[in-house]
Amino acid sequence: MNTMLRTKALILVLSLASAVAAAAPPPAPPATQPAARVARAPVSEVLDRAAGAFMFIGGGSGVAIDPDGYVITNAHVVQGSKRWRMRSGAGKAYTADVVGRATMTDLALLKIRGEDLPPHLPLGDSDALHPGEPVVAVGNPFGLGNVDGVPAVSLGSVSALGVDRPRAWDCVVTDAAINPGNSGGPLMTTDGRVVGINGQVATRFGVRANTGIGFAISSNQIRRYLPALREAAGAEVAPGALAGATLDYDRAGEARVDKVADGSAAQKAGLRPGDVVRRIGQWDVRDSGHLTALVGRFPAGADVELAVSRDGQTRRLRMTLGAPVPGAVGVVFHRGNQSLRIDRVVPGGPADHAGIQPGDVIRGISGFRIRRRSEFQAILSNAHAGETVHLTLAREGKDIPVAVRLAPAAEIQKLLDAADKEG
Repeated sequence: MNTMLRTKALILVLSLASAVAAAAPPPAPPATQPAARVARAPVSEVLDRAAGAFMFIGGGSGVAIDPDGYVITNAHVVQGSKRWRMRSGAGKAYTADVVGRATMTDLALLKIRGEDLPPHLPLGDSDALHPGEPVVAVGNPFGLGNVDGVPAVSLGSVSALGVDRPRAWDCVVTDAAINPGNSGGPLMTTDGRVVGINGQVATRFGVRANTGIGFAISSNQIRRYLPALREAAGAEVAPGALAGATLDYDRAGEARVDKVADGSAAQKAGLRPGDVVRRIGQWDVRDSGHLTALVGRFPAGADVELAVSRDGQTRRLRMTLGAPVPGAVGVVFHRGNQSLRIDRVVPGGPADHAGIQPGDVIRGISGFRIRRRSEFQAILSNAHAGETVHLTLAREGKDIPVAVRLAPAAEIQKLLDAADKEG
Protein backbone atom coordinates (compact mmCIF):
# COMPACT_ATOMS: atom_id res chain seq x y z
CA MET A 1 0.00 0.00 0.00
CA ASN A 2 1.53 3.37 -0.99
CA THR A 3 1.84 6.35 1.34
CA MET A 4 -1.24 8.17 0.01
CA LEU A 5 -3.51 5.13 0.56
CA ARG A 6 -2.23 4.67 4.13
CA THR A 7 -2.98 8.31 4.90
CA LYS A 8 -6.58 8.01 3.60
CA ALA A 9 -7.17 4.84 5.58
CA LEU A 10 -5.93 6.46 8.79
CA ILE A 11 -8.21 9.48 8.25
CA LEU A 12 -11.22 7.14 7.73
CA VAL A 13 -10.50 5.19 10.95
CA LEU A 14 -10.14 8.36 12.98
CA SER A 15 -13.41 9.73 11.53
CA LEU A 16 -15.30 6.55 12.47
CA ALA A 17 -13.84 6.63 15.98
CA SER A 18 -15.03 10.21 16.43
CA ALA A 19 -18.56 9.29 15.31
CA VAL A 20 -18.73 6.37 17.77
CA ALA A 21 -17.44 8.52 20.59
CA ALA A 22 -20.03 11.21 19.85
CA ALA A 23 -22.88 8.65 20.01
CA ALA A 24 -21.65 6.96 23.19
CA PRO A 25 -23.15 7.84 26.63
CA PRO A 26 -21.22 10.15 28.92
CA PRO A 27 -18.67 8.49 31.20
CA ALA A 28 -19.82 7.10 34.54
CA PRO A 29 -19.43 9.40 37.54
CA PRO A 30 -16.47 8.84 39.82
CA ALA A 31 -16.93 6.20 42.50
CA THR A 32 -16.90 8.92 45.17
CA GLN A 33 -20.04 10.60 43.72
CA PRO A 34 -23.32 9.33 45.33
CA ALA A 35 -25.81 7.67 42.96
CA ALA A 36 -29.09 9.51 42.27
CA ARG A 37 -32.17 8.20 44.20
CA VAL A 38 -34.51 6.14 42.04
CA ALA A 39 -38.10 7.39 42.24
CA ARG A 40 -40.53 4.76 43.59
CA ALA A 41 -43.79 3.89 41.87
CA PRO A 42 -46.97 5.21 43.52
CA VAL A 43 -48.21 1.64 44.07
CA SER A 44 -45.12 0.87 46.19
CA GLU A 45 -45.84 3.95 48.29
CA VAL A 46 -49.44 2.77 48.81
CA LEU A 47 -48.22 -0.64 50.01
CA ASP A 48 -45.77 0.99 52.42
CA ARG A 49 -48.62 3.04 53.87
CA ALA A 50 -51.02 0.08 54.06
CA ALA A 51 -48.72 -2.61 55.48
CA GLY A 52 -49.15 -1.90 59.19
CA ALA A 53 -52.93 -1.47 58.96
CA PHE A 54 -53.54 -4.43 56.64
CA MET A 55 -54.59 -7.68 58.38
CA PHE A 56 -54.32 -11.31 57.31
CA ILE A 57 -57.54 -12.89 58.66
CA GLY A 58 -57.78 -16.62 58.04
CA GLY A 59 -57.75 -17.07 54.27
CA GLY A 60 -58.86 -13.49 53.68
CA SER A 61 -57.99 -9.91 54.49
CA GLY A 62 -59.00 -6.90 56.56
CA VAL A 63 -57.86 -3.39 57.43
CA ALA A 64 -57.73 -1.26 60.58
CA ILE A 65 -59.82 1.86 59.99
CA ASP A 66 -59.52 3.94 63.17
CA PRO A 67 -57.12 4.55 66.09
CA ASP A 68 -59.32 2.54 68.50
CA GLY A 69 -58.35 -0.77 66.87
CA TYR A 70 -61.46 -1.48 64.81
CA VAL A 71 -60.89 -3.67 61.74
CA ILE A 72 -63.36 -3.99 58.86
CA THR A 73 -63.63 -7.09 56.66
CA ASN A 74 -66.25 -9.24 54.91
CA ALA A 75 -68.76 -11.30 56.88
CA HIS A 76 -67.88 -14.31 54.74
CA VAL A 77 -64.24 -14.01 55.88
CA VAL A 78 -65.00 -14.27 59.62
CA GLN A 79 -67.97 -16.64 59.07
CA GLY A 80 -69.40 -17.70 62.46
CA SER A 81 -66.26 -17.21 64.55
CA LYS A 82 -66.33 -14.86 67.54
CA ARG A 83 -62.57 -14.34 67.89
CA TRP A 84 -59.68 -14.20 65.44
CA ARG A 85 -55.90 -14.28 65.66
CA MET A 86 -54.66 -11.86 62.99
CA ARG A 87 -51.31 -10.78 61.57
CA SER A 88 -50.59 -7.38 60.09
CA GLY A 89 -48.74 -6.77 56.85
CA ALA A 90 -45.87 -5.51 59.01
CA GLY A 91 -45.65 -8.93 60.70
CA LYS A 92 -47.25 -8.15 64.07
CA ALA A 93 -49.84 -10.49 65.61
CA TYR A 94 -53.12 -9.36 67.19
CA THR A 95 -56.20 -10.94 68.77
CA ALA A 96 -59.57 -9.44 67.86
CA ASP A 97 -63.23 -10.03 68.73
CA VAL A 98 -66.06 -9.88 66.20
CA VAL A 99 -68.27 -7.07 67.54
CA GLY A 100 -70.83 -7.03 64.73
CA ARG A 101 -71.65 -8.58 61.39
CA ALA A 102 -74.05 -7.64 58.59
CA THR A 103 -74.25 -10.85 56.59
CA MET A 104 -76.72 -9.54 54.02
CA THR A 105 -74.35 -6.77 53.01
CA ASP A 106 -71.23 -8.89 53.71
CA LEU A 107 -69.60 -6.70 56.35
CA ALA A 108 -68.03 -7.58 59.69
CA LEU A 109 -66.35 -5.40 62.31
CA LEU A 110 -63.65 -6.64 64.70
CA LYS A 111 -62.08 -4.94 67.74
CA ILE A 112 -58.42 -5.62 68.57
CA ARG A 113 -57.72 -6.45 72.20
CA GLY A 114 -55.27 -4.54 74.38
CA GLU A 115 -53.66 -1.14 74.06
CA ASP A 116 -50.87 -1.96 71.61
CA LEU A 117 -52.87 -1.09 68.50
CA PRO A 118 -51.81 -0.98 64.85
CA PRO A 119 -51.70 2.10 62.63
CA HIS A 120 -54.89 2.66 60.70
CA LEU A 121 -56.13 3.86 57.33
CA PRO A 122 -59.15 6.17 57.55
CA LEU A 123 -62.11 5.71 55.22
CA GLY A 124 -62.20 8.05 52.23
CA ASP A 125 -65.20 9.44 50.37
CA SER A 126 -66.28 6.89 47.74
CA ASP A 127 -68.83 9.35 46.34
CA ALA A 128 -65.91 11.56 45.25
CA LEU A 129 -64.50 8.84 42.96
CA HIS A 130 -64.67 9.09 39.18
CA PRO A 131 -64.64 6.31 36.56
CA GLY A 132 -61.11 5.97 35.22
CA GLU A 133 -59.46 6.99 38.49
CA PRO A 134 -56.57 4.62 39.39
CA VAL A 135 -57.07 2.36 42.42
CA VAL A 136 -55.03 -0.33 44.18
CA ALA A 137 -56.43 -3.58 45.64
CA VAL A 138 -54.47 -4.89 48.64
CA GLY A 139 -55.00 -8.45 49.82
CA ASN A 140 -53.89 -12.05 50.07
CA PRO A 141 -54.95 -13.56 46.71
CA PHE A 142 -54.56 -17.34 46.59
CA GLY A 143 -52.57 -17.14 49.86
CA LEU A 144 -49.60 -15.35 48.29
CA GLY A 145 -49.01 -13.42 51.50
CA ASN A 146 -48.60 -16.67 53.42
CA VAL A 147 -45.31 -17.20 51.59
CA ASP A 148 -43.42 -14.01 52.46
CA GLY A 149 -45.80 -12.30 54.91
CA VAL A 150 -46.35 -9.32 52.61
CA PRO A 151 -49.79 -8.44 51.20
CA ALA A 152 -50.14 -8.46 47.41
CA VAL A 153 -51.22 -5.45 45.38
CA SER A 154 -52.90 -5.08 42.01
CA LEU A 155 -53.38 -1.86 40.07
CA GLY A 156 -56.48 -0.93 38.09
CA SER A 157 -59.05 1.78 37.70
CA VAL A 158 -62.59 2.58 38.79
CA SER A 159 -64.99 1.13 36.22
CA ALA A 160 -68.36 2.16 37.70
CA LEU A 161 -69.92 3.44 40.91
CA GLY A 162 -73.09 2.78 42.93
CA VAL A 163 -73.65 -0.78 41.66
CA ASP A 164 -75.88 -3.02 43.79
CA ARG A 165 -75.05 -6.74 44.02
CA PRO A 166 -76.59 -9.65 45.90
CA ARG A 167 -75.15 -9.39 49.45
CA ALA A 168 -73.28 -6.19 48.57
CA TRP A 169 -74.91 -2.81 47.96
CA ASP A 170 -73.39 0.43 46.70
CA CYS A 171 -70.29 -1.15 45.18
CA VAL A 172 -67.27 0.37 43.49
CA VAL A 173 -66.56 -1.67 40.35
CA THR A 174 -62.90 -2.02 39.40
CA ASP A 175 -60.71 -3.89 36.91
CA ALA A 176 -57.97 -4.24 39.54
CA ALA A 177 -57.55 -8.01 39.94
CA ILE A 178 -59.58 -9.31 42.91
CA ASN A 179 -59.33 -13.03 43.64
CA PRO A 180 -60.02 -15.44 46.53
CA GLY A 181 -58.04 -14.10 49.48
CA ASN A 182 -58.58 -10.45 48.54
CA SER A 183 -61.93 -10.53 50.34
CA GLY A 184 -62.06 -7.95 53.12
CA GLY A 185 -58.93 -6.12 51.98
CA PRO A 186 -58.91 -2.42 51.13
CA LEU A 187 -59.43 -0.82 47.74
CA MET A 188 -57.32 2.34 47.87
CA THR A 189 -56.64 5.41 45.80
CA THR A 190 -53.00 6.10 44.92
CA ASP A 191 -52.85 8.76 47.64
CA GLY A 192 -53.74 6.16 50.29
CA ARG A 193 -57.48 6.63 50.87
CA VAL A 194 -59.58 3.50 51.60
CA VAL A 195 -62.58 3.81 49.27
CA GLY A 196 -63.92 0.26 49.52
CA ILE A 197 -63.58 -3.28 50.86
CA ASN A 198 -63.02 -5.90 48.17
CA GLY A 199 -65.62 -8.65 48.32
CA GLN A 200 -66.81 -10.14 45.03
CA VAL A 201 -65.71 -10.86 41.49
CA ALA A 202 -67.74 -11.35 38.32
CA THR A 203 -67.37 -14.99 37.33
CA ARG A 204 -68.26 -17.11 34.36
CA PHE A 205 -69.13 -20.81 34.50
CA GLY A 206 -68.61 -20.93 38.27
CA VAL A 207 -64.83 -20.38 38.10
CA ARG A 208 -63.70 -18.71 41.33
CA ALA A 209 -61.17 -16.38 39.73
CA ASN A 210 -61.16 -12.84 38.44
CA THR A 211 -62.56 -12.32 34.95
CA GLY A 212 -61.98 -8.59 34.69
CA ILE A 213 -64.60 -7.08 37.04
CA GLY A 214 -64.36 -6.89 40.81
CA PHE A 215 -66.75 -5.38 43.35
CA ALA A 216 -65.76 -3.50 46.50
CA ILE A 217 -68.33 -2.41 49.09
CA SER A 218 -67.95 1.36 49.09
CA SER A 219 -66.45 3.26 52.02
CA ASN A 220 -69.63 5.32 52.36
CA GLN A 221 -71.72 2.15 52.55
CA ILE A 222 -69.39 0.96 55.33
CA ARG A 223 -69.69 4.33 57.06
CA ARG A 224 -73.51 4.05 57.11
CA TYR A 225 -73.31 0.64 58.82
CA LEU A 226 -70.46 1.38 61.27
CA PRO A 227 -72.55 2.77 64.17
CA ALA A 228 -74.84 -0.27 64.15
CA LEU A 229 -71.89 -2.67 63.84
CA ARG A 230 -70.09 -1.04 66.78
CA GLU A 231 -73.18 -1.41 68.99
CA ALA A 232 -74.16 -4.92 67.89
CA ALA A 233 -72.27 -6.73 70.71
CA GLY A 234 -71.43 -9.57 68.33
CA ALA A 235 -74.96 -9.86 66.93
CA GLU A 236 -76.28 -9.57 63.39
CA VAL A 237 -77.10 -6.20 61.83
CA ALA A 238 -79.98 -6.43 59.35
CA PRO A 239 -80.30 -4.21 56.29
CA GLY A 240 -83.14 -1.73 56.22
CA ALA A 241 -86.58 -2.28 54.71
CA LEU A 242 -89.78 -0.25 54.27
CA ALA A 243 -91.50 -2.15 57.06
CA GLY A 244 -95.22 -2.49 56.39
CA ALA A 245 -95.12 -1.26 52.78
CA THR A 246 -95.71 -3.64 49.87
CA LEU A 247 -94.38 -2.40 46.52
CA ASP A 248 -95.80 -3.11 43.08
CA TYR A 249 -92.89 -4.89 41.41
CA ASP A 250 -94.78 -5.49 38.17
CA ARG A 251 -95.00 -1.77 37.38
CA ALA A 252 -92.08 -0.61 35.23
CA GLY A 253 -90.42 2.78 35.57
CA GLU A 254 -91.61 3.71 39.06
CA ALA A 255 -91.70 2.53 42.68
CA ARG A 256 -95.41 2.51 43.54
CA VAL A 257 -96.69 1.51 46.98
CA ASP A 258 -99.34 -1.19 46.63
CA LYS A 259 -100.33 -1.82 50.27
CA VAL A 260 -99.58 -0.32 53.69
CA ALA A 261 -100.13 -2.42 56.82
CA ASP A 262 -102.09 -0.89 59.70
CA GLY A 263 -99.91 0.22 62.60
CA SER A 264 -96.70 -0.33 60.65
CA ALA A 265 -93.68 1.97 60.43
CA ALA A 266 -94.70 2.79 56.86
CA GLN A 267 -98.15 3.95 57.99
CA LYS A 268 -96.69 5.96 60.90
CA ALA A 269 -94.35 7.68 58.43
CA GLY A 270 -97.36 8.73 56.33
CA LEU A 271 -97.00 6.36 53.35
CA ARG A 272 -100.26 5.51 51.56
CA PRO A 273 -101.23 3.03 48.83
CA GLY A 274 -100.67 4.65 45.46
CA ASP A 275 -97.72 6.78 46.59
CA VAL A 276 -94.78 6.73 44.17
CA VAL A 277 -91.39 6.95 45.87
CA ARG A 278 -89.18 9.27 43.80
CA ARG A 279 -86.19 9.67 46.07
CA ILE A 280 -84.60 8.20 49.21
CA GLY A 281 -81.77 10.04 50.90
CA GLN A 282 -79.48 11.37 48.18
CA TRP A 283 -80.59 8.95 45.44
CA ASP A 284 -83.29 9.13 42.77
CA VAL A 285 -85.39 5.95 42.50
CA ARG A 286 -85.86 4.16 39.16
CA ASP A 287 -88.33 1.42 40.11
CA SER A 288 -89.40 -0.84 42.97
CA GLY A 289 -86.41 -3.15 42.67
CA HIS A 290 -84.06 -0.20 42.71
CA LEU A 291 -85.81 1.22 45.78
CA THR A 292 -85.38 -2.09 47.61
CA ALA A 293 -81.64 -2.03 46.89
CA LEU A 294 -81.30 1.61 47.93
CA VAL A 295 -83.09 0.94 51.22
CA GLY A 296 -80.62 -1.90 51.87
CA ARG A 297 -77.78 0.62 51.80
CA PHE A 298 -78.98 1.62 55.30
CA PRO A 299 -79.13 -0.68 58.34
CA ALA A 300 -82.42 -1.48 60.03
CA GLY A 301 -83.26 1.25 62.53
CA ALA A 302 -81.87 4.06 60.40
CA ASP A 303 -83.98 7.17 59.81
CA VAL A 304 -84.32 8.11 56.15
CA GLU A 305 -86.09 10.82 54.18
CA LEU A 306 -88.44 9.82 51.37
CA ALA A 307 -89.74 12.06 48.59
CA VAL A 308 -93.06 10.68 47.29
CA SER A 309 -95.51 11.80 44.61
CA ARG A 310 -99.16 11.93 45.66
CA ASP A 311 -102.01 13.63 43.81
CA GLY A 312 -99.55 15.52 41.63
CA GLN A 313 -97.60 16.91 44.58
CA THR A 314 -94.25 15.97 46.13
CA ARG A 315 -94.31 15.17 49.84
CA ARG A 316 -91.31 14.57 52.10
CA LEU A 317 -91.63 11.89 54.77
CA ARG A 318 -89.33 10.63 57.54
CA MET A 319 -89.31 6.91 58.22
CA THR A 320 -87.47 4.53 60.54
CA LEU A 321 -86.46 1.46 58.55
CA GLY A 322 -87.33 -2.03 59.75
CA ALA A 323 -85.78 -5.42 58.97
CA PRO A 324 -86.40 -7.08 55.58
CA VAL A 325 -88.93 -9.82 54.94
CA PRO A 326 -87.48 -13.22 53.89
CA GLY A 327 -87.92 -13.89 50.17
CA ALA A 328 -88.78 -17.02 48.20
CA VAL A 329 -88.56 -18.16 44.56
CA GLY A 330 -91.78 -20.18 44.51
CA VAL A 331 -90.67 -23.68 43.50
CA VAL A 332 -91.03 -27.14 45.02
CA PHE A 333 -88.07 -29.44 44.48
CA HIS A 334 -88.07 -33.14 43.63
CA ARG A 335 -88.30 -35.42 46.65
CA GLY A 336 -84.64 -36.41 46.38
CA ASN A 337 -82.72 -35.33 49.48
CA GLN A 338 -80.41 -32.86 47.71
CA SER A 339 -82.08 -32.72 44.31
CA LEU A 340 -82.22 -29.36 42.54
CA ARG A 341 -84.74 -30.62 39.98
CA ILE A 342 -87.95 -28.58 40.13
CA ASP A 343 -91.06 -30.70 40.63
CA ARG A 344 -93.65 -27.86 40.85
CA VAL A 345 -93.79 -24.14 40.15
CA VAL A 346 -96.09 -22.18 42.48
CA PRO A 347 -98.82 -20.55 40.33
CA GLY A 348 -98.59 -16.77 40.42
CA GLY A 349 -95.22 -16.82 42.19
CA PRO A 350 -91.90 -15.29 41.09
CA ALA A 351 -90.67 -18.45 39.34
CA ASP A 352 -93.94 -18.68 37.43
CA HIS A 353 -93.62 -15.05 36.27
CA ALA A 354 -89.99 -15.68 35.23
CA GLY A 355 -90.91 -18.64 33.00
CA ILE A 356 -89.36 -21.41 35.12
CA GLN A 357 -90.85 -24.83 34.33
CA PRO A 358 -91.23 -28.17 36.12
CA GLY A 359 -88.29 -30.37 35.17
CA ASP A 360 -85.80 -27.49 35.13
CA VAL A 361 -82.68 -28.07 37.23
CA ILE A 362 -81.06 -25.17 39.09
CA ARG A 363 -77.31 -25.15 38.40
CA GLY A 364 -76.32 -21.74 39.72
CA ILE A 365 -77.45 -18.78 41.80
CA SER A 366 -75.95 -15.29 42.08
CA GLY A 367 -72.87 -16.27 40.08
CA PHE A 368 -72.13 -19.46 42.08
CA ARG A 369 -72.33 -22.97 40.70
CA ILE A 370 -74.26 -25.20 43.09
CA ARG A 371 -74.70 -28.97 43.29
CA ARG A 372 -76.82 -29.46 46.40
CA ARG A 373 -80.09 -28.04 47.66
CA SER A 374 -78.40 -27.00 50.92
CA GLU A 375 -76.11 -24.67 48.93
CA PHE A 376 -79.11 -23.08 47.22
CA GLN A 377 -80.88 -22.58 50.53
CA ALA A 378 -77.78 -21.12 52.20
CA ILE A 379 -77.40 -18.43 49.52
CA LEU A 380 -81.13 -17.72 49.36
CA SER A 381 -81.27 -17.32 53.15
CA ASN A 382 -79.35 -14.05 52.74
CA ALA A 383 -81.82 -12.65 50.18
CA HIS A 384 -85.07 -10.86 50.90
CA ALA A 385 -88.37 -10.01 49.29
CA GLY A 386 -88.01 -7.56 46.43
CA GLU A 387 -84.42 -8.54 45.68
CA THR A 388 -83.57 -9.97 42.26
CA VAL A 389 -81.54 -13.17 42.14
CA HIS A 390 -79.97 -14.60 39.00
CA LEU A 391 -80.45 -18.32 38.45
CA THR A 392 -78.85 -20.65 35.90
CA LEU A 393 -81.21 -23.44 34.83
CA ALA A 394 -80.45 -26.64 32.95
CA ARG A 395 -83.19 -27.34 30.38
CA GLU A 396 -82.93 -29.78 27.48
CA GLY A 397 -79.15 -29.86 27.72
CA LYS A 398 -78.71 -26.09 27.73
CA ASP A 399 -77.90 -23.56 30.45
CA ILE A 400 -80.54 -20.82 30.64
CA PRO A 401 -80.03 -17.63 32.68
CA VAL A 402 -83.15 -16.35 34.48
CA ALA A 403 -83.64 -13.30 36.70
CA VAL A 404 -86.20 -13.80 39.50
CA ARG A 405 -87.53 -11.08 41.79
CA LEU A 406 -88.23 -12.69 45.15
CA ALA A 407 -91.62 -12.40 46.85
CA PRO A 408 -92.31 -12.60 50.60
CA ALA A 409 -92.03 -16.20 51.74
CA ALA A 410 -95.35 -15.94 53.59
CA GLU A 411 -97.16 -14.88 50.39
CA ILE A 412 -95.60 -17.80 48.47
CA GLN A 413 -96.84 -20.20 51.14
CA LYS A 414 -100.38 -18.80 50.79
CA LEU A 415 -100.26 -19.29 47.00
CA LEU A 416 -99.00 -22.85 47.48
CA ASP A 417 -101.73 -23.66 50.02
CA ALA A 418 -104.39 -22.27 47.63
CA ALA A 419 -103.02 -24.36 44.75
CA ASP A 420 -103.05 -27.50 46.95
CA LYS A 421 -106.71 -26.90 47.87
CA GLU A 422 -107.70 -26.46 44.25
CA GLY A 423 -105.74 -29.57 43.29
